[in-house]
Amino acid sequence: MPKTTKILIIEPKVEFRSRLADELDLSGYQVAQARNPELARPLVEANGFDLIVARVDGLCDRCLLFLEEIRRLQPPETLYIILADEISSANAVNALRFGAADLLSGAANVAQVVASVRMALAPTIERKRARQLFCCLSVEERSFTFPSAEESLGPAVDLLTENLTRAGICSQVESRLVAMALAEGLTNALYHGNLEIDPRLKLEEDHDRFATLVRERMADPRFARRKLTVRSVLTPEEAVFYIRDDGPGFAGRRSLEETRCPERDRHKGRGLYLLSSIMDDLMFNDTGNEIRMVKRATRPFAGIPLLNV
Repeated sequence: MPKTTKILIIEPKVEFRSRLADELDLSGYQVAQARNPELARPLVEANGFDLIVARVDGLCDRCLLFLEEIRRLQPPETLYIILADEISSANAVNALRFGAADLLSGAANVAQVVASVRMALAPTIERKRARQLFCCLSVEERSFTFPSAEESLGPAVDLLTENLTRAGICSQVESRLVAMALAEGLTNALYHGNLEIDPRLKLEEDHDRFATLVRERMADPRFARRKLTVRSVLTPEEAVFYIRDDGPGFAGRRSLEETRCPERDRHKGRGLYLLSSIMDDLMFNDTGNEIRMVKRATRPFAGIPLLNV
């Protein structure tokens, strides 16, 4: 089976580089090698690597600039293991700031580097395998009922978006946008639906009055007992989200028409315009207390072949 996890070794010591490449190759990785940063540049420019092992002369400013240049040319999820001839507290801090998965002494042997590579890649490989299993997805349905509490919103968004990339619906970047849209929808349902707080208070930047009303209505059983009902339906073609509050509803259809004009939305708040910009389809029920949001799949992220690692 093809080796799909790609590793680049940047190492001036020929024998060490060769032995490390052989061990990683035997472990099922696709390996590229370069003796120094200059020779590594064409490889970095032409390929996206899952992990890069680089030996640097300490972690001086020049070395960090070289690593930053590599990172700009690589996917954001690329991992880095740094071999530094000089290990110090300052070097460790610099490695952490850079985002290295591991910092090893320059005296580390091949077995130690291979072990570090496996440990660093383990979560990435598990995510890939999970995403591969989602290629078999027929339908996944979830339904939640949350209390009217601000601390429920973040966990709700996490639950609703955790499988979007695995199922091939969208990329990680797009998934973050979907999370933003869901957070906006849940926030609107909580504050303007269940708590019935006029959105114009935010537009008028009357933050003190808004915060006071939130506290008062959270303490009022008439509002506090209301729930947020959230349902998601995930298929290979799309993700559909339903957010429903227990409030009286509003003129949702008319507001959706107005989102076609961003200038009009400026006077009503960013909410619906943001949702319509991120999602492929929006629809309110007749009451106006439930919104249906659809994100259709982007096919390049589905159907990934099985890994051999």
